[in-house]
Amino acid sequence: MQYAPHVDIHLVDKMTYVIGTHSTGKTTLSAYIAAKYDKKLLTETAREIIRESDKTLAEIRLDLKDNEEFQKKIYDRQANKELNNSNFVSDRSIIDTIIYSAACNISPWDLIDERFYELVPKMNEHEIFYLRPHKSLVKDDGVRNTNWDWIMRIDGMFHFLVNYYRLDVIEIRTPDFGRRIDIVNQHLG
Repeated sequence: MQYAPHVDIHLVDKMTYVIGTHSTGKTTLSAYIAAKYDKKLLTETAREIIRESDKTLAEIRLDLKDNEEFQKKIYDRQANKELNNSNFVSDRSIIDTIIYSAACNISPWDLIDERFYELVPKMNEHEIFYLRPHKSLVKDDGVRNTNWDWIMRIDGMFHFLVNYYRLDVIEIRTPDFGRRIDIVNQHLG
């Protein structure tokens, strides 16, 4: 899908985060934002690391040491992506790495460092779209856990941290992509 770039001077060097649980359409919406607003797309770090591994996600999750190393790599790479880039849209954030580490029985305190405390407060200087889960968007891709209770548990963790860190998010509940684009354009355009 191609979108004509629209660059507004107030968006230059502004970051856009698309956060939420898996299977909510973050990557699709982020790709639209990147193309429409001429932003660099920072893609899902976890999938990058899985592609570099000789193990599947299921195999990684079975071994506590592998799982902990996997989560540390995700955290480290995501933090560095956010710190070393500008004018981007990211289909994840440093918050996502903490939520998924906790959900996978890895203590967030084993991951959190000064980069977390630098990045999170700055998120409110930028646009944050929080995509809420919808059953119609859940697809089995062979990687993600599609159990609805699991997805809602992760969403609850997002909701908690969004409120805990007082993140000023634009919540998107609709699964309709056209409506999502309208909401994004209303805030970015």
